[in-house]
Amino acid sequence: MKNISLFLVIFITTVFFTGCVPTEKRVIEKSPKFTEVNVIDNGCGTQLNEASDLAFNDKDNILYIVGDKGKFYKCSVDLKEDSITLDFISSESIIHDFASVDAEGLSMNSQTNELILSTEGNDGNIYPLSKYGVINGKYELPDILKDASYKSANKKFEALTYHNDLGTLTAVEQPINGIKNIDQTIYNMHGDSWSFKAENYREASVTAIETTSDGNLLVLERAVYKSVNFYITIKKLILNEECKNKSVCSDEVLYKAFWEGGNFEGMTKINDTYLIVNDGQARFDSVFKAFKID
Repeated sequence: MKNISLFLVIFITTVFFTGCVPTEKRVIEKSPKFTEVNVIDNGCGTQLNEASDLAFNDKDNILYIVGDKGKFYKCSVDLKEDSITLDFISSESIIHDFASVDAEGLSMNSQTNELILSTEGNDGNIYPLSKYGVINGKYELPDILKDASYKSANKKFEALTYHNDLGTLTAVEQPINGIKNIDQTIYNMHGDSWSFKAENYREASVTAIETTSDGNLLVLERAVYKSVNFYITIKKLILNEECKNKSVCSDEVLYKAFWEGGNFEGMTKINDTYLIVNDGQARFDSVFKAFKID
């Protein structure tokens, strides 16, 4: 009887109090330009609940993180040549005037040193966000996004980044106006657009974008396969005048892999290192993956 009771205690503890670790099952493609960097996580990931996106403030050396349920986190960053160390600082709720806020995209405006937040749901939009987690205004969307037909309220402004020359850039999770998933587009607040081909998976979607040092864009794509399995792709998108508002922009796949629990949704740039994070969906641990691009 004692053995049975001990087994039940161990079983319950394992199932209900231990998260599952996301696992990279198979690398499909990896460019020689893609170099992985070691992440030392001192309690930052364990505090996250359904992480959505990241933004790094190089003046304060703080990593800001938002979660699906309107959570706002801060972690400190110690970046070395071959590693990045994250330490948890704080967690609070985003302050807003809505019924709820589904935070998805986050970026740092390098000109004003202010955060920018994008959301989904009935109040899906793009908002200025203070470093204390307060929504204090609203961006004016271009007509193409204001008048668009979205696949659902939960398929709105998933990804966000700030570009010094192009301003605030955003991408919806899946294309607007009934366009096929493979035909994706980046928009700025002036109504300009840059189109590209997403990977040809049935549930392909854009989950994060980040400006590169050379003024182009990294795109993080995710395709769901059987609930907790995902195809993850990181590609570089070339933003230029030749493809703006017209033709498909060229891109280069840097990394593509099949993950169990690797529902990666957030990405940011920390000096010359890129950091991504997964949404654990309350079933998997939140983990960070870091890399450099030559």
